[in-house]
Amino acid sequence: WPYLSAFLGQGRYAVGRDADAREAAAFAVKHGDEIEGSLALGVLAKVAARSGDAPTALETIAEAVARVDRTDFLFDRGTVYTDRGETLRLLGREDEALSAFDVAIGLFDQKGDLVSSERVRRLRAEAMS
Repeated sequence: WPYLSAFLGQGRYAVGRDADAREAAAFAVKHGDEIEGSLALGVLAKVAARSGDAPTALETIAEAVARVDRTDFLFDRGTVYTDRGETLRLLGREDEALSAFDVAIGLFDQKGDLVSSERVRRLRAEAMS
């Protein structure tokens, strides 16, 4: 259930339901493993960034990246780096966001996940405009 909860948090975040996203992600952090926790922390970081809490957002996304980088799961790593890019973009740190998006694209390309790679390319293009 924690993996599902992490992605439920992603979906809820995407539609602006931050309180619900936070709840689902918190469950995944509490009950999940390294992967599930890192994915959920990515959601929590974006929620914090969107609410203007830069210190929490930066600390949370740093923990998410540190956790996921200890794995070799390309899709999950790409997802967390995408979350890093989105978090940094929300905080007005566009150059750092672009770098995170580049890492995510590379991971998704390495995995052969063309759909996710293209989605991040669109996010990157938006960040540049």
